Amino acid sequence: MPKAVLRNIGSSPKKLRLIADAIRGKTVDEALAILQFMQKGEAPTLLKLLKSAIANAGSNHDLRADDLYIAKITIDGGATMKRFMARARGRACRIRKRTSHAKIVLREKFSMAKFAVSAQTAEAGAKKTVKKAASKPAASSKPAAKAANPAAAKKTTTKKTTKPAGGKE
Repeated sequence: MPKAVLRNIGSSPKKLRLIADAIRGKTVDEALAILQFMQKGEAPTLLKLLKSAIANAGSNHDLRADDLYIAKITIDGGATMKRFMARARGRACRIRKRTSHAKIVLREKFSMAKFAVSAQTAEAGAKKTVKKAASKPAASSKPAAKAANPAAAKKTTTKKTTKPAGGKE
């Protein structure tokens, strides 16, 4: 599974999740088009991350970008820096500067041609295992002896007794 991770993005997870929700489950081509024209400040950041995941798919897994879709995109909270902002009458308010971690996982789209090829190879493998199983000698007679004596296999049950509600016997 090709993936890409970007850590410590200087934006809050809430803002990034709006962008991530727009491209979740889409094909790579659709997601690229959406991110290029989206009017959000952090859209170029996720666009760069998506391009990195596509490059990883090509170089590490020998997959084409046409066959990929976004299987999983997660936005998690990162470190929060706490700052103070001066207010009137000598007071101060706390400001939380949030950061985020983003992860994109790509998968290959399901295609019937690939399924047919994998089904044929699975059938060929199953035939080999059937031939191997048929050539082995019969198993020992120990399991048959156990099945012949069902009384030995029965478990004894114990009668449960309950105490009175008061706790005294």
